[in-house]
Amino acid sequence: MERHRFTYESASVELVEQEAGHYYLHTLWANMTGFGHGSELMRRVCLWADNNHHIIALSVQCFGPIDRPDNAALEAFYERYGFLRMQDSVRPPYRLIRFPSRKIQAP
Repeated sequence: MERHRFTYESASVELVEQEAGHYYLHTLWANMTGFGHGSELMRRVCLWADNNHHIIALSVQCFGPIDRPDNAALEAFYERYGFLRMQDSVRPPYRLIRFPSRKIQAP
């Protein structure tokens, strides 16, 4: 099982390979919010996935301090990077998936 860890400033994330070319995004975290660290990190992760033709899946689950985004805000964040809610995901935690080469919207 291959793992890739990405960091940018105060943000970090780990991708775990589930099967060839399919990765699970495990816990995107930014110690400092509101500075764009998580956004830039996701842009870099998506560029890596596109360049390597990888699919990324994740589960949207809010945790941490009360001032952190809720599930709807987190889902909207990931949608900016081309993630789509999987059809069978009707209750939180919502499962999202991203296929390679989807257009990344500006934050």
